[in-house]
Amino acid sequence: MEENMDFTKPSAGQSALYYGLLLGVALIVVHLILYLLDLQRETAASVVTIIVTIAGMAYAAMDYRNKKWNGFITYGKAVKIAFLTVLFASIIGAIYTFVYHSYINPADIQETKLEAIQDVYNMGMEPAQEEQALKWQDYIHTPLVY
Repeated sequence: MEENMDFTKPSAGQSALYYGLLLGVALIVVHLILYLLDLQRETAASVVTIIVTIAGMAYAAMDYRNKKWNGFITYGKAVKIAFLTVLFASIIGAIYTFVYHSYINPADIQETKLEAIQDVYNMGMEPAQEEQALKWQDYIHTPLVY
């Protein structure tokens, strides 16, 4: 007995949402590993994050191309899938960043703020400009802004 199975091909939004969630989780795992190894402020950490992001975008576009368009896709559609994938991953990342800076490691914001304040003093600004820059540091270094 043969059943007629009608598989619908994923839409761009569905595919991007799926791979965006996977990419978001992958970036969280990468960040947590770097945090546990105390490497999150190193240049190599940024390089690893960029490589994971590009790989996620490329894989999402290639998978969508193979499943929906039988191996052929226009440049515009590939860019659309990659953009939407990163958009959904960014939403996941923003939620994680808020939780991370609010509950997991709130001292990270204070450390970054102190470094920024030191940079302001090292710039050799006029006192009025220095004061204004220091006021901005209080606003910028909060979990919600991050």
